[in-house]
Amino acid sequence: MEIPIKKKSYLQKYRKEWEDNSDFKGWLSPVQGTDLKGMCRWCQTEFSAKISDIKKHSQSIKHKSKAEIIIKQKPLPPFLPVDKIKPSSRAEAAMALFIAEHCSVVTVEHLGEMCKKLFSDSKCGHDIHIHRTKCSEIINEVLGPHFTESLRLDIGDQKFSLILDESTDISVLKYLGIAIRYFTELLHAMFEDGSNLLYMTYIQSILGEVQTALKVFESENADPTKLLETLAFLLRSICNRVIYSHTNINVLTTMVQENHLNPYATLGYAFETSIRKLNLNEDVTNIVKQRCIDFTVKLIRELQSRLPPNIEILIKMNKLSVNEVLRTKNQNDNIIDLAKELGIDDVQTLEKIDLQWNNINFVKWQNINSTLEFWAEVNQYKDAAGNKPFQELCDLALTVISLPHSNAEIERIFSAMNMTKSKLRNRMSLKSLNSILMIKYSLKRTNKTCYNYEIPFDVLKNIGTNKAYSFAKCTSQPQASTSDIDSSSRTDTLTISDFQILSDSSDDE
Repeated sequence: MEIPIKKKSYLQKYRKEWEDNSDFKGWLSPVQGTDLKGMCRWCQTEFSAKISDIKKHSQSIKHKSKAEIIIKQKPLPPFLPVDKIKPSSRAEAAMALFIAEHCSVVTVEHLGEMCKKLFSDSKCGHDIHIHRTKCSEIINEVLGPHFTESLRLDIGDQKFSLILDESTDISVLKYLGIAIRYFTELLHAMFEDGSNLLYMTYIQSILGEVQTALKVFESENADPTKLLETLAFLLRSICNRVIYSHTNINVLTTMVQENHLNPYATLGYAFETSIRKLNLNEDVTNIVKQRCIDFTVKLIRELQSRLPPNIEILIKMNKLSVNEVLRTKNQNDNIIDLAKELGIDDVQTLEKIDLQWNNINFVKWQNINSTLEFWAEVNQYKDAAGNKPFQELCDLALTVISLPHSNAEIERIFSAMNMTKSKLRNRMSLKSLNSILMIKYSLKRTNKTCYNYEIPFDVLKNIGTNKAYSFAKCTSQPQASTSDIDSSSRTDTLTISDFQILSDSSDDE
């Protein structure tokens, strides 16, 4: 018995010319990542790349109802070029700036109307026409890009560091947070038990030192060249509480051993005063002292274990602090090793850095109290010929200053994200969220607020033009796919490139 050979099925691929068909024009588009499927832009529905399936979808009730709405949309009138800024545009931009910094976009619905009512005798107030759609578009398409470009120009071509972290927002969407670092200008409780109160008195004292050091690392304006000095000072201060005074060890690299400990150590003035006030017996006092010593040793070892493995780089970075730079150099003061660690291997560049390192203290500098201000002055210094004689050394220093020393700033970004995109604003788009955060941090970076920031003329002239609206990028007006649809009706849906948004919920929150 002969078995018939099964005919191999043919996989139809999407064809671009289908989009020119009058029945499919305006809504048919390919699916990114595969050429075996097509998609309806209006319905956001995918189907096989077959003529039969496409025609079947075009006759569906869902597609016809969507098409009936979309075909009724009237084309937007063309925007005219702006020769001068209208006062109302300046007011609308300022209101959008206020909304981005302080509250939800939906607030502008009442804010705009209130301004028109209160300033009805003003032509500027009468001409204010801003609601949440326009406010969202100004934030996303005008102010957001403006502050992004401002940040890009502020960074320029200098080196910078990126701090990355991932978080999930209220709507369970994952976000990658990016913080850019670059150069530009605990415990307290009351216990009925006296021994616990004595122990917590010591803990409060020693953790206060740790917290002070942590704030240095969490600070946005910390001096990176002095971070090693901060670590070393903290460890020495803690070690001096429990080890013999004659013990000479490198607290950054040497672990504290039992033979280093002083059993009769004085644990601080507050601790000794509390012993007298609480009137505890000697046995209890000795037990608490031992607990304090054990805690201190454990703290020292934990801090040492958390030191970066490349501690030598921190030691080399310390040479760029203003105190180290301006002191008299000796043969051991070599800056070349640090330059090589940071990827500089050009012989001529290294020669210039070494020469500038030895000559920098020949100039009388003004800003010698802050490392950041010192290198900012060096960066601006020019000789009689208008050249920068310390350019290569300064570039090296600014590279070191731009290195990240903690992830505190990226965590602040996620906190700001959660406060901005809250439960009541869970429908906020990524573009709106990014624009609002960019505006907030740019105002903070420039030490401005929404009421004293002067928006540049080049930015204001975009208000009321097609640049201020994302849907102005729409390339063509959708056409009817069936003959029984009224072409005079208007739409509530706008097609932007290959994406689709609803105009009646531009940025509902």
